[in-house]
Amino acid sequence: MSVQRLKFSTNVWQKDRTQAELGQKVNLSQSQIAKIENIQQIPDVGTLSGILVALDAQMEIGARKIS
Repeated sequence: MSVQRLKFSTNVWQKDRTQAELGQKVNLSQSQIAKIENIQQIPDVGTLSGILVALDAQMEIGARKIS
């Protein structure tokens, strides 16, 4: 299974906002947000849910068979 880089900074997160500001909203450090964004740290469901709420975003998960 392949995981692509998470991108919190485009479209959903306003241009002038920073990783530090997102971190403050979800009680994480800027470095933790950066690690999550770059798939160096995988957030648990609660953390991911908090990030999505802070971003006013939704996430859709799907599966497909790769041949």
